[in-house]
Formats: sequence, structure tokens, C-alpha cells
Amino acid sequence: MIGSFHKIGESIAWNWHKGCRLQWYDDDKVIFNTSNGIHPIAVIETIDGRLYKELPHAIDAIFNNDKERIATSFSYTRLERCMPGYGYPYNDDGLIQEYYPKQTGLFLMNTETGDRELLVSLDELANSIPKEMKEKYLHFVTHSEFSPDGRYISFLYRRIPFEGNYMKRWTQIRVYDRKNKCLYTLPTQDSGSHYVWNNCNQLIASCIINGKSCHVLYDMNAIDNYKIIAPHVLNSDGHQSFVGNSKFVTDTYPDKRRMAHIYEVDIDNNNCKEIVSVYSPKQFQTKDFKCHIACDLHPRVSKSGKYLCFDSPSSGKRGIYVMNL
Repeated sequence: MIGSFHKIGESIAWNWHKGCRLQWYDDDKVIFNTSNGIHPIAVIETIDGRLYKELPHAIDAIFNNDKERIATSFSYTRLERCMPGYGYPYNDDGLIQEYYPKQTGLFLMNTETGDRELLVSLDELANSIPKEMKEKYLHFVTHSEFSPDGRYISFLYRRIPFEGNYMKRWTQIRVYDRKNKCLYTLPTQDSGSHYVWNNCNQLIASCIINGKSCHVLYDMNAIDNYKIIAPHVLNSDGHQSFVGNSKFVTDTYPDKRRMAHIYEVDIDNNNCKEIVSVYSPKQFQTKDFKCHIACDLHPRVSKSGKYLCFDSPSSGKRGIYVMNL
């Protein structure tokens, strides 16, 4: 019944923007982050509320098939230091007083055993950029995703000044190729925020190219031949979700009238169709980025492609809205 809820579990590792990373683990289990009171951890629970497994590290993205069950992981302590409102207030050896430690970075964890390996260290990432961009900056990773076939792992590699304005960030979108064990840097001109994969090993990313905010299509078969999508409409950051392989939905932040919009976009012909326009009350606007309370729409498309859900405070309270697509 719409409006009724069945409690599965609770989390004490949570925020408004990455949440507790709640995701389906299989047909009758979910995985999400919480804490043992000292460190961030992840748990797998059945949909009737039984604990299936406790994992020693928090997760970000998961990939499951018949051969492997894995998840990406990184330091949420370091993320909270570098992007307040996105991490968790628990210690996980993020070494936040070091610029680019060798011991942390992007991890890959076996979600059946809890074992994890360091896939790419912050030291390795920092040593791939010019020296003047390394020192006196805090380096970190966030926002990782598996390509649908599991071959690629994408993530944001970021750095901020160790002292000073932590809102001044430099970003690269990196992609780790698990098959060839190599690391790619997408040509995003030191920008990048939200992105999503389709089933063709392509991804749509919000970037700033030649000084203009836009949505860009990258193809792993030819990463330098990127395509800017519908620049006449999509000229701001957004959160994307694919509808099949040639269409995606994305949102905007509230405009001057506090209206936020969701568009359905065809990447073949650059056609944009507005499907939702909703009011976002000003009390849900972030005023101090040390307390990041904004409610972004975050549109998500169901696996069937029939439904769209999004977050909105239009009623004066945060809610999740579902509609036919």
C-alpha cells in the first residue's frame, strides 16, 4: 500500500547527499552503511529485517553477478573532512592530516568475505599530476560507480587546499579498467561531478568544458571524442539516470523562482523534454556548506524504464515522489 512502510533496519552512518548507500544486494537482501560506534561498517540484511552479514568497511557502489560479489570502498572520514556533509563522523584511518597517503584511496572489497584490496592509492593518483598541484592539497576519492558489465570502475579524484577554502575543488574523472588493469583520465578539463553509465560502456557526466557547464557523453572506446549533449538546455550541473542506452533523465538546481526541473534527454538528437517542474522552499537551501542540507531532486529511473522517482521538499517536508515515465 502506498504510504505504508516496513522497517528493515537502522543506520547511524548517514547524510543527506550520499545517505547510507542503501542498495539492493540481491532479490531479498539490501546492503547499507552504518557504524559499530567507532568505525563505519556495512551490513547486509534480508527484507524481513534479519542480519545476513556484517562487513568491516563501509561501501560505496556494488557489483554482483554469478561470478563475484564486490563493492568499492574508500575513507568516509577523509571524505567528510574534504566535503562536509558527504562522509561520516567515524574514524576509518583516513589519515586526514596527510596530503596523499599511500595506505588509502580506492578499495575493492569482496562482500562475501569482507576482504579488500587497495586498487588505486592516493599517492599513485597524486604522482600522476604535476608537482605544483600535489603539495599542500588534500587528495581524496568519492562517487565511484561500476559499469554495468563490471569491467570499469569510475570515480572522482579530487583535491582541495589543505588550508583555506575547502569549496575550491579540482576534479578528475578517473576510470579503472579491471580487464587490462590500467587507469584512464577522462578529458574533463579538471572538472566533473555527477555521472552515470549505460550498457554500452558510455557515461554521461556533468562537467565544465571551455568554461561552460554542460553534460558530456564519453565512450570508453574513444574517450577523446566526447560529445556535449543539448547545450542549449543543459547548462548546469545535474544528476543523471539512463532510460535505455540512448536517453537519460537529469535535474537542475532551483532557479531564481526556486523551481527545479527534470528533463528527459535523447543523446542522438539532443532533444530535451521537461517532464517535471517542482518548487523547492528556501528553507531547504544550503546556507553553510559545513551543514549541507539542500534537497536535490536526484531523479532515478526504475530498471523496467517505466517509472521515475525523485526527492522533493515541495510540500514543506522531504518526500520521495514516484511517477510514470
